[in-house]
Amino acid sequence: MRETYIIAPGLNSNNIVKNLALHNVKCFNLNIVNDVQLAKIALMKQGYAITEQMLDSKEEIAVVMQSLQCTNYFGKVTYSDVCKIHAAIRNMRMLVGHKEEHNTLVNIMKKGVFQEKNDALISVYEQYCNLIHNNKQIDRIGIVRRAIDVCTPISADFYIMKEFPLNPLQMLLVQQLSGGNVKEMSMEQLYQVKEGAVCICDIKKCYGMSNEVETILQDVYEDKKTDACTVALTDYNSYNQLFFDYSILHQIPITFEKGIPIMNAGPAILLKLYYHWITDGFFDSKSLSDMINSSSFDKEKLMEQFGDVDKAFKWNRFFSILGAARFTNDAKSNRLHFEEMERTLLEQEGSFQSDSSGYKQWQFKMQCLPFLK
Repeated sequence: MRETYIIAPGLNSNNIVKNLALHNVKCFNLNIVNDVQLAKIALMKQGYAITEQMLDSKEEIAVVMQSLQCTNYFGKVTYSDVCKIHAAIRNMRMLVGHKEEHNTLVNIMKKGVFQEKNDALISVYEQYCNLIHNNKQIDRIGIVRRAIDVCTPISADFYIMKEFPLNPLQMLLVQQLSGGNVKEMSMEQLYQVKEGAVCICDIKKCYGMSNEVETILQDVYEDKKTDACTVALTDYNSYNQLFFDYSILHQIPITFEKGIPIMNAGPAILLKLYYHWITDGFFDSKSLSDMINSSSFDKEKLMEQFGDVDKAFKWNRFFSILGAARFTNDAKSNRLHFEEMERTLLEQEGSFQSDSSGYKQWQFKMQCLPFLK
């Protein structure tokens, strides 16, 4: 049975295959891929091994960061700036729809209005290509072009989606692997349904994103099954955090197609609290207490470091003293600070009457010294 390849960059293949199966569409030998996945499949089918180290998108950004040293045009850049420059270079390269990439880009960029900017981009692009070549690496576009250069047509049916148009480089790959025999289909054809007018059952006007989320959840719980509802978001990154917050607040079971922001993970929460403690928290007692008492901090692991301690020991008072000590994240200064505290307490020995509150406080601080250390 012939394989079928649907080339649709940006389409979530796992979810669409599951959804097709739910709509009784046969998915045997159906492959929904992007350009890089198709190139790797073609190279594998024809027994071609890539000997270079393959770079992912984050590694490509790191190489672009190195490449920026060749020009002063962009000045002092942030990580988001580097990501945008990387995206610009990648888009430039994807628009070259034939095999000669470098000369085509140089010639086209010379015709631009903003020549200084174009020259800087070309310099970074050339330095980027030199770096990955010298380090025996290959990026995602390199894999696609390698497949275009060495692969012959594959015996399979190739389709592109009307709703997911391809750029020139992606189209060149599909034309090469299909032998020019590629067809276009729409979502209706993929689902094997007749195209019809969209029926909007209800339109609601909400003031603010949080009200929109609450309205959607209310609508779901009023007369629908929660496991049979899909919420399509126009701006996933903005709305998914709100849905996640409401799912935690009201214990609503929600599956997030693209996941949730990493700042909701325990390590990220702890890192944020730690950053607050060392910056605008000024190493004060409250910011330290917030960090230690956070659910993202494993307090039991900390307690294990203290060994066997009398059950009557007042840990709340200890952590209060710890906060008042204003230790920082510098080990050397902390050590000096601790030695000064210890020396001061030892000098105070005998300064209090044995039945006074001052003596009890001094005695407790002496008990805390090993733990503070």
